[in-house]
Amino acid sequence: MPDCDRYDQLGNIAGIGWFYAREKCDFLQRFNIRWMYYPSETRYRQLAYRNKKLSDYNGQSYWVSMRIWDLLPSTLQAYWPRFLVPTAGVSMNDWPSTVERPAYHSFHLSLNLDFKHILPQESAFGRLLSDLFNGIHLPAPALELYPDPTFKLIFRGQD
Repeated sequence: MPDCDRYDQLGNIAGIGWFYAREKCDFLQRFNIRWMYYPSETRYRQLAYRNKKLSDYNGQSYWVSMRIWDLLPSTLQAYWPRFLVPTAGVSMNDWPSTVERPAYHSFHLSLNLDFKHILPQESAFGRLLSDLFNGIHLPAPALELYPDPTFKLIFRGQD
């Protein structure tokens, strides 16, 4: 089994475990795993991608958002909007790795929206829609922490 398949399967198992744990532990309800995809410029340089044998890993980023408002003391809650959530993200770059261009991860901080505090929650449809939207990281300003600390006005992916 190629390494990327092994990592894909480990990611699948971790994802299932995360959502199971989130259902069982109230504290974990404050966190959302979010996904973002923007087609990378490097995807067409990869023969395996052109042959449909490789996903565009460089165009994907994974984020964890946290409803910080719930953890603030009541005296500070008035100063933080409930719908605004800080997020931390990771991206893969230059995958698959070559000797000339080794693959690396980059780490980011950003803000995102909590749709449970934007969309009406009275109906099952509103709750479903907010759950779906809370699984997506929207393009937003971001601070890249590693490997090259920079500020990006709109983070839309890596290349």
